[in-house]
Amino acid sequence: MKKIILALLINLIFTQTSVFTLCEGNFQSNNASLWYFNNENGEEIFEAPNNPIGDTGQSMTVYENKLYAIMNASGLIHIYNITQNGLEFDHSYDTQFAGPRHLLIVNDLIYITEWNTNQIRVLDLNSESIIATIPVNGLPEDIITNGEFIYVSITMNSDWSSANSVIELDLNTNQITREFTVGNNPEKLVIIDNNLFVSSTFYDQFWYSHYTISRINLASQNGNNFIYEDNSGLIFGSDLTIVNGNLFRSTSSGAIKINLENLNIIEGSEIGALSNVYSMDYYNEKFYFGTTDFVAPDEIFITDINGNTISSFSVGAIPGSFAFWESELELTSIKHLNEFRILNSYPNPFNPIITFEINIEKNDFIRADIFNINGELVEQLIHNKLTKGIHQLSWDAESKPSGIYFLKISTNFQSITEKITLQK
Repeated sequence: MKKIILALLINLIFTQTSVFTLCEGNFQSNNASLWYFNNENGEEIFEAPNNPIGDTGQSMTVYENKLYAIMNASGLIHIYNITQNGLEFDHSYDTQFAGPRHLLIVNDLIYITEWNTNQIRVLDLNSESIIATIPVNGLPEDIITNGEFIYVSITMNSDWSSANSVIELDLNTNQITREFTVGNNPEKLVIIDNNLFVSSTFYDQFWYSHYTISRINLASQNGNNFIYEDNSGLIFGSDLTIVNGNLFRSTSSGAIKINLENLNIIEGSEIGALSNVYSMDYYNEKFYFGTTDFVAPDEIFITDINGNTISSFSVGAIPGSFAFWESELELTSIKHLNEFRILNSYPNPFNPIITFEINIEKNDFIRADIFNINGELVEQLIHNKLTKGIHQLSWDAESKPSGIYFLKISTNFQSITEKITLQK
């Protein structure tokens, strides 16, 4: 009995998930705020130290055990240490009113998109010294990577007129290698099976809203762009998320699934029946929605994958983004527990097939998933009951881009994560 309890306690430490919500606050009101809760119980929400934290909370990035929160108006980036007990303020990085929007960390470099300077700032992760500045023709917005290249949406031109492009940066040279035409005012980006999807919202001369989604085939030299304008009558937000390989876009009442081929909405796939949804995200089989009437307090809602509300919390004005952190403490100890072990992963690096050999100490339900560097589910290898003994699982990544991936194998009492590298 003592052995079972010990395994359970260590597993809880290892798999603790913290959810962070950044509220934009009202413009020029200095009431942007940061909130967080432990997703294991979701019973109580906490405020970050020194709330409110600034003017116009723009976006957040979690990297290892740190949270980066961008204040667009002041140009400050607040950096917090994430612990088992919550958030600890570390320090702020000052961009000198550069209008920072989004932040990406890859290869020990920090990439920051900036509106006021029309550039992407590149910092050394440890010293925060400027390594490079990458000028762009317009106002850079969202930024993501597939492990080989960085992709940035250019939402407006320098004169603040509508732009319609996404640029590709080489990770080794920081040079722009390609530029793709997409819908006007591109915003959020996601990658599914080497296709880049881009959400856009723009207004015509009569101020009618138009919503598009663009698809770029990254394996094609010219991108083979496809732009679709929705005429369903739904009111869309900019947020995109991946749910088990499917694409969802936020709406005013929740989220809806998008057909990956023709980019139409899929009727009957709506998630949520809320009002005034402003932001949306998905993590670990749960949807997160921020709703607002632009006056604090506002509400966030957590639903299951079918849209059933699990819980809700009151937060500050205009909850605009979410970020997620999963503890990986005590990994070595967990690997030696007697539920199961990963004996081998070979070859690693691999191209295009990798085999995982696991030893299961008793009959149990096993789940094995592949995640990309952004924490998005790429493929589920198995979710089934396996018998005691040694088993082999293989992943064929022929259609996936080169880069870093993670294998996560879990039971009800244990999880192990293994880093793997696809090199083509």
